[in-house]
Amino acid sequence: MMNLLYEIIKDNNLSVDKVVLVGGLAVSLYTGVEISKDVDFALVLDDYQKIQAMDEWGIKTKKYEWGSVDFLNPNNYVSKEHNGNEFITYVKQHRSFKKAPIGAI
Repeated sequence: MMNLLYEIIKDNNLSVDKVVLVGGLAVSLYTGVEISKDVDFALVLDDYQKIQAMDEWGIKTKKYEWGSVDFLNPNNYVSKEHNGNEFITYVKQHRSFKKAPIGAI
């Protein structure tokens, strides 16, 4: 799966250090529990502009023979006092996912 994710990033001329995998697949890769096979990337603004797809509500979707990838505009996840690039920086610096004991919510 990781090779596929890197291939998507490379094929779209994105910067690996400026892309954040988010959503169910990110959780699935971390926990080993299949939650989702959807591929969702949050991108810095410059990279978001590179995606050649129709923008629908801050999401650009590209179809592949195996499924689709959603590229998310980071400006949709911050208040007007901030910009989307700050969101990406924050997530990359502070992301964490603490494993809970089995049976915990």
